[in-house]
Amino acid sequence: MHSNRLLSCIGVWFVSAIAVVQCFTDYDCGNNFVVKADMIQTAYDKIEQYLRGATAAGEYPNEIRYNGNLASESIPTYFWLITESRNSYNELTERYFILTSQSGAFLGILSTGWMLKIGTNDTLCHPV
Repeated sequence: MHSNRLLSCIGVWFVSAIAVVQCFTDYDCGNNFVVKADMIQTAYDKIEQYLRGATAAGEYPNEIRYNGNLASESIPTYFWLITESRNSYNELTERYFILTSQSGAFLGILSTGWMLKIGTNDTLCHPV
């Protein structure tokens, strides 16, 4: 009888652990630039941890709130830098961000556009 209860608990824990794991693929952002899945995972882990801490403290992280041209009015959206590209003169050309909801749901990857600030003329990248 005890072994059945133990197996049941392990099964529930295992299913819960699987549900928490977020898997990403590479994203093509145009201009021959692909954001790699491991870079997305690193950024996702950081923003999720940041949002979890802010929520636990009862704070609203307005400094990373996305209000750009891709924002949804009904869902608070947050951004976190993944990487950036530079030209041959080492000038910043484009930046790539992950977008999530306040609960940490993945919403997409965006590119800022050539030499533009986030929120100006952003475009969504596409899974490879």
